[in-house]
Amino acid sequence: MNSSDSALLGIGFTDLLIIILIVFVVSKLTGTIDWSWWWVLSPLWIGVIIAVILFGLGFLLRAWAMKIDSTFSEIDKIGESDE
Repeated sequence: MNSSDSALLGIGFTDLLIIILIVFVVSKLTGTIDWSWWWVLSPLWIGVIIAVILFGLGFLLRAWAMKIDSTFSEIDKIGESDE
C-alpha cells in the first residue's frame, strides 16, 4: 500500500495508534486480555516516544545543516580575501 492508498483510506499513523489504544482498553475492561495497564496504554507512550525521537533527529539534522552552511560561508569568505 503506497501513500496515496493510505490517504484515500484516511488512516494515518496517529489514527492507527488511537484505534489500537481503543481496542486494548476495551479488551482490558472486558477481561479479554490480562495485561498491565502500562501495556494497555502503550500506544500512547510509544507514540510520544516516536514523536520525540523524530523531533530530536529533525533538530539535530537542522543544527548539522546550519553548521555545514556556516562552514561553507567561512570558506567563501577566505576564498574572496585571497583574490
